[in-house]
Amino acid sequence: MAGHDFVAVVMDGKRFGDDGIIIAIGITMEGKKVVLGLVQAATENHKVCKDFLMELIERGLKYDKGLLFVIDGAKGLKKAINEVFGISGVVQRCQWHKRENVVSYLSKEL
Repeated sequence: MAGHDFVAVVMDGKRFGDDGIIIAIGITMEGKKVVLGLVQAATENHKVCKDFLMELIERGLKYDKGLLFVIDGAKGLKKAINEVFGISGVVQRCQWHKRENVVSYLSKEL
């Protein structure tokens, strides 16, 4: 993380068989993407996400100028961001995840 000022962080959880991984990718003003970290976890629950975010800060993630967090609709992740970053962490729902959620309610004809 050293040498990078991030303006956004994209976070998501993925399943690999019985295992889950939560990953955070930082994005600079120039659009450079840097893997900030990942953690193995069964779910994107609040405690795991909060501990992961605190670890990123301990490892040097700066947020004094604020950060935009792009996430899926995971409530635990959003709660953790709000608790750890307060008003310095603005949450945006990932548009792809939102679209997939809306489309899942449509009939196959639509």
